[in-house]
Amino acid sequence: PLFLSGGILIDLLISEKEKKTGEMLLALPTERQKIYYSKFISIMSIIFVQLLFWILALFYLGRVNNPLIIFPLIVTAILLLSITGLIGVYSKNYKDSSLIVTVTFILLFIMLFGTTTLYVAGLKGIATMSPLTLVIAIENQIFSFREGLVSILPSLGFSFVLIYLSKTLYKKDEFYFG
Repeated sequence: PLFLSGGILIDLLISEKEKKTGEMLLALPTERQKIYYSKFISIMSIIFVQLLFWILALFYLGRVNNPLIIFPLIVTAILLLSITGLIGVYSKNYKDSSLIVTVTFILLFIMLFGTTTLYVAGLKGIATMSPLTLVIAIENQIFSFREGLVSILPSLGFSFVLIYLSKTLYKKDEFYFG
């Protein structure tokens, strides 16, 4: 659900531009940023329910030791959605957004899972940048509060900056009218 959800957000944003449905949204008596936030939060809610279902199912089946791994996965979801949200607001059409998303997700995949590999190899210093390394630490019951903060705060901070930028770009007339 994590990587697929970004495509849904981009589809919601780009289709407004290409189908000109965004102009109808402007007629609604609501702030533009609330429209963006409603799209973001609705997809985040779907991700949360899916993650909760899968983690509880895996916990019940004995594949997951600690359901608290949902927290770093939610942080990862927020990071992915904030990146794709900015790409969706910035891109002019599906073609532009798909190219940017592909390159960005490859780099993000390397960062998230590459650092996890470093963590497993024992290089914990740089590996704690990724919230996914916290999943391993929680599962192995070897994480500290400090490690959790180092793992989560940079991703959340970066995500909030991207969400702010997306909201700011979404509010501009250029988003709707080119």
